[in-house]
Amino acid sequence: MHERTALKPQTQCQPWCTDHHSGGPDDAQCRNRVITSHGQTVMVQDAEDTRIWVFTNEPDLTIAAAEQLAYSLLAQVAAARTAVAA
Repeated sequence: MHERTALKPQTQCQPWCTDHHSGGPDDAQCRNRVITSHGQTVMVQDAEDTRIWVFTNEPDLTIAAAEQLAYSLLAQVAAARTAVAA
């Protein structure tokens, strides 16, 4: 399992951050979660990097469900790239 390093308190959240956590075991993390009917993607930033986690509710997806999940993943990648370019 990848060990996460907490954001420093003075670190600014990325523009895509919709769910900021401070305190607790992760100390501080910026997150953006997109929930679809068949799964979710969660973009997380800590002091080290930005990662996207993909969770599905079923072991296999219909084409429509896979497309929905893929679009949410692509939207998060675009948001992360836009934040890096800014």
